[in-house]
Amino acid sequence: QPYRYIHFIWIKMIVVGDIHGDLNQFIYPLLEFQRNRTKYKKLIYLGDYIDRGTSNVYIYELIKYFQNNDKDIVFLRGNHEFY
Repeated sequence: QPYRYIHFIWIKMIVVGDIHGDLNQFIYPLLEFQRNRTKYKKLIYLGDYIDRGTSNVYIYELIKYFQNNDKDIVFLRGNHEFY
């Protein structure tokens, strides 16, 4: 039994990575997730939110809001985040 400690969970989710301060890349998956809550169970952002773009402050504030208000949206820390 090589996989006895691994549990596979088959759910539909949206996974987003490396938006680097681009508000559109942050918002579009969020809107898609909100419109289709019955289809998608999780929205996962993989980090690198606020590195180069022009909307770093807005993205940071949205992350703080959703971290506190929606447990189905997960934010992982990338190598550009130090909060």
